Amino acid sequence: MLVAGFDPGGQGNNGIALISDNEVCCATVNDARIALQWLEDRAGPELVAIGIDTFLHWEFVDHRPCDTWLRKRYPAVQKSVLHVNSTYGSMVVQGAIFGIEARKLWPSVVLNESHPKVLHYALTGRKIEVVPLYWTGWQRS
Repeated sequence: MLVAGFDPGGQGNNGIALISDNEVCCATVNDARIALQWLEDRAGPELVAIGIDTFLHWEFVDHRPCDTWLRKRYPAVQKSVLHVNSTYGSMVVQGAIFGIEARKLWPSVVLNESHPKVLHYALTGRKIEVVPLYWTGWQRS
């Protein structure tokens, strides 16, 4: 079985992975377009599913039932399950673009909304430690 994952993280910080029964291949790339090219070069027609860290299920509410369930089930990592009205552009825009374009390349692939930090915690019982990036203001020379 061949599956992929895409984690949009902004300019230069987009994660892409391809996982087979016996191999994992991954990269960090500039944007969704390059991630899709990377995947297309490696996956071929055998790709079964793609997990994308973005909103693939939309509702007119801020508290989607699927997110509420995840927050209650995994309270230690509930802050990584974002509300639809509180996200950064790269997660929403790059993730959605990736899903739309992936569907064109693999019409029968299963597209699945994913939460990588929650999945890691569910499988290992440990949080992923992320070093925060802080904007310190404009530097004057």
